[in-house]
Amino acid sequence: YWKSSKNFADGRAYHIIRSRFYNDENDKLGLAKLDMMGPAGPFTFGIADTVFAGGPTGCGALCAGQACGLGGAGGPCNVQYLLHNVDFSRVSASSKHINFGINSVDQGHVLPMFVADDDSLGGFRSLVSRYLDGFENVPGCRQAGYEWGFAWGCDRPIRRLNIWGPRSDDVTISGPGYAVPPVDLAPVHGMNAGKLQYEPANGHAYGTPVMVGETYNIEGNWQGDMVIDFSDWALANYFG
Repeated sequence: YWKSSKNFADGRAYHIIRSRFYNDENDKLGLAKLDMMGPAGPFTFGIADTVFAGGPTGCGALCAGQACGLGGAGGPCNVQYLLHNVDFSRVSASSKHINFGINSVDQGHVLPMFVADDDSLGGFRSLVSRYLDGFENVPGCRQAGYEWGFAWGCDRPIRRLNIWGPRSDDVTISGPGYAVPPVDLAPVHGMNAGKLQYEPANGHAYGTPVMVGETYNIEGNWQGDMVIDFSDWALANYFG
């Protein structure tokens, strides 16, 4: 597993390249799992030219947000996973290819996102957590299958939005993807309807996924100067 990381200073897009993750699905002991647990944080975690094969999986072959929001790990939890030429076709049947959140605070199950420009995500350009049910109403988005964690898959780009600064009250975002009644139960806590959660342990910021090219309104009882941060240069350089 991988708990914390960041964008490379030299501009490289990928943290994992030309790798193979295998687990023998016929292992008679049945103790091992095919689980690659990746980090979270305000950056793009890139994987290229990589194969996942075998099973069974636990959280999934690739799980975003390992220990997100906990001590010594990354945060906020709305990390961007960039996949290029990643092959899940040999993952065992009835196993998840990707999933959201593992050993993390609740935001880790809701806020990470996966993006691709090829068929690494089954043809989708972006995937967000199944808990963000407002994306069902966004044109170009639909619910993916079990292998994708029942995520909302979109044929349009989605990126992270972060708000850096002191903890403030009643911080909300409205716009595409968030026009639904709030689900107040864990792990959602209203995040599906735009109620932003503060990440105090590592990031000291708010964060959530947003659609590129759309308009959003952010409101809050601000307790100081705040900085808006949209995506990062790693994805900007990659997609052009």
